[in-house]
Amino acid sequence: MRRWTISDLAREANVSKTTVSRVLNGRPDVDAETSARLHALIENVGYVRSARAVQLSKGGANAIGVLAPFDTSQWMIEVLRGAMERVQATHFSLVLHAFPSSPSEMARFADRLHDGSMDALMVVSLQQRLDVVIKAAADGLPLIMLNDYGFNGGLTDIIPDEAVGIAEAVEHLVAVGRRRFAIIAGTPDYPVSRTRLDAYRQALGAYGLKLDKQLVVEAPFTAPTAGWRPRRCSTAASPSTRCLHRATPWRSAPCGR
Repeated sequence: MRRWTISDLAREANVSKTTVSRVLNGRPDVDAETSARLHALIENVGYVRSARAVQLSKGGANAIGVLAPFDTSQWMIEVLRGAMERVQATHFSLVLHAFPSSPSEMARFADRLHDGSMDALMVVSLQQRLDVVIKAAADGLPLIMLNDYGFNGGLTDIIPDEAVGIAEAVEHLVAVGRRRFAIIAGTPDYPVSRTRLDAYRQALGAYGLKLDKQLVVEAPFTAPTAGWRPRRCSTAASPSTRCLHRATPWRSAPCGR
């Protein structure tokens, strides 16, 4: 069944979209004949206004949605805290949504994206393609990604500057007298792993050092591997290797001697 739009109504009635919008919003500045003709057309074709359009005509929902994973890491807590701090000083509210984990949850979330219940959406660490998010952005919902690393290509994405962070880590290790150190890299399927390793190789080169593949340990960025991978890294390199790392639930810094 065809879904009529305001543009379709305007074309069929040979009027402007502004005129159609005025009639839909009950504005009095449209002549009676045109208004009656449009109302008849709207009824005949079964036109139904989207809930989002209604919300926009009333000034919006005054709510910003946040789509985030079930993650209690310190990083995620800081992201949510920062978002709440920004929103608290405005007339907006923050609405938290969990990543859909089933087709039924996906369908419900897709409905929420188009029912006018949010004025914008921030997606945190999705790192998987989500067509309903891409469609919502194409339909006009203001949307920003955080740490998505290009999985939903074309959407505005905020990501850290990997090269600067890694260069500063290497600079610190060299400054405290380390000349041989290891890196705990992500797994090859993780989009940013290669970028980080290339940045690490370049940072080493700035001090005349070469990347030792024996001192590159692949590991997923999860809580369990944050602890045991650094220990394995240090013992594999040399019995006397001192591990200079700082493990957190989701990140590990380089270790060296």
